[in-house]
Amino acid sequence: INTPATPTTLNTEQTFCASTVPTIASIQVGQGQVIWYDVIGGTPLVSTTPLVNNTTYYGYLEDQGCLSPTPLEVIVDYEIVSAPNFTSGTQFFCPQPSYLGAITVAQLNTNGQQIQWFESATSTTPLASTTALVNNATYYAATVGSNCISTLRTPVYVVLESINVPTTNDTTQLFCRSTIPTVADIQISPSSVVWYDAEFGGSVVSLTDELINNAYYYAAGSNGTCESGNRRSVLVNFEVVTPITTNESIQFFCPPAANEVQLTIADLTIDTLGFGVNGIGVIWYDAPNGGNTLTSTTPLVNNTTYYVGKEQGLCLSDNRTSIYVVIDGITTPGSINVPQNFCGLEAPTVANLQALNPSINWYDAPTGGVNLPSTTTLVDGTTYYAELFNANCSSPSRLPTTVNVEIIAPTNVS
Repeated sequence: INTPATPTTLNTEQTFCASTVPTIASIQVGQGQVIWYDVIGGTPLVSTTPLVNNTTYYGYLEDQGCLSPTPLEVIVDYEIVSAPNFTSGTQFFCPQPSYLGAITVAQLNTNGQQIQWFESATSTTPLASTTALVNNATYYAATVGSNCISTLRTPVYVVLESINVPTTNDTTQLFCRSTIPTVADIQISPSSVVWYDAEFGGSVVSLTDELINNAYYYAAGSNGTCESGNRRSVLVNFEVVTPITTNESIQFFCPPAANEVQLTIADLTIDTLGFGVNGIGVIWYDAPNGGNTLTSTTPLVNNTTYYVGKEQGLCLSDNRTSIYVVIDGITTPGSINVPQNFCGLEAPTVANLQALNPSINWYDAPTGGVNLPSTTTLVDGTTYYAELFNANCSSPSRLPTTVNVEIIAPTNVS
């Protein structure tokens, strides 16, 4: 009579991953052709029978219809791993720079858990960490335990935000330096962008920051939560207008005569080639900054500073050139006596005419006329005109003086 031995095993308490759905065939034994029961004396179990957690199974060897007198007892336990927990069933992703490539499975938030990701609730092949995420797709997370993964999977819905890169009519933009342009002046569409000082990374630039010549600025589209992955670059250039210059920062003028045109801005002298004082590109002001613009016919005022700037295209010179105006204060000479009387026997000349001021030239007309030599004989009943002069100017008007030359006939002595 053959008496089969009891089957052997390395472990009489065997643990299985619930997620693998183990069967009778999964029990480890040292021999083949073991017949298994879940109750002694019960019905033999087929190899595809699913194992039940915390259950003892009885294994017998069979030889010519005889079974082992003593069964091998194996206790089956399941390692049950809970499905992962997430604070939200939806994960949002902002666009990332093109050089980083697509957003991948590796970027899914695991909430600090060991996770394997699957494309469905039942798929058996985990997704590679480099798998690109698809917008509006659901991915399934299984928790990874010490040896097993969770039987149940948690679905996570993925939303990939889409934000367009801003556009501009001109990637190189020209500004007038004199206007002190700021970042807010850069033309960009839409206007609700975030500006940076670098194509990637970098620092945010405020809209109130003054622009820097020959500098690049980078605009990212924004919806308030996310920004576009790439940024639009804009190169800023300044148009610099060279200031108008003059060799005479203090300009002296003689007062105009009564019959002459009044002194105006047009009488000031500047040195910029190609620009007349009234020409295109020259703008006069009453202040070094801001102030009022003055026309070429604006009268000059003594002891006043005027400021000139240059206009070129749509831009103005950064600085204005100052010109201080001094108008000589010379006045009409005063007279001692009007008319002036002379004795003809003394043969009076222009040199005998009197005025309250020294430095007098005498003329035969109120304007223009002849500058009379001092030896000119005075003529009775004639009006002479006194003009005061100094090193630079003559008085704007002349003092008229009428001359009486009295001639007394000699008395006959008998």
